[in-house]
Amino acid sequence: MRGESRLGKISRILQGLMYLGSGLIHFFRPELYTGLIPDYLPDHMVLVIFSGVIEFIASLIFLFGSKYWRSVAALAFIFMLLFFFMVHVEYIRDTDCGSDTFCPRLMIGWFRLIIVQPIFIWWAAYYAKDLFKKKKDSGRYR
Repeated sequence: MRGESRLGKISRILQGLMYLGSGLIHFFRPELYTGLIPDYLPDHMVLVIFSGVIEFIASLIFLFGSKYWRSVAALAFIFMLLFFFMVHVEYIRDTDCGSDTFCPRLMIGWFRLIIVQPIFIWWAAYYAKDLFKKKKDSGRYR
């Protein structure tokens, strides 16, 4: 069985460090996230800390776990990113540009929603796909 390629390892480390850093920011600068949470969700600070814990733990597993557990962590990233779609939609909906025809905040919101989120989901899916492969000899999942 072939190991992880050099490019694959670099990609995984970059992705893991990105989520590790983001998870840590949840603890040290939670106000960056509480304002992004839609009003219809309760206890914004609790949600920020909870999502930070999940992101932090998943990133450590993604960086240092076995191939199976890295795939589980990547799946956690995908679920987290799908959940965050609503955050981006609310950000766009709540952005008030007044009568400005050029609105950078709105452009950033749309860019994150239709470009960045799908790329991050695809990137995590690259590592999560191993959960759904069957071993050729046993028919069991890896």
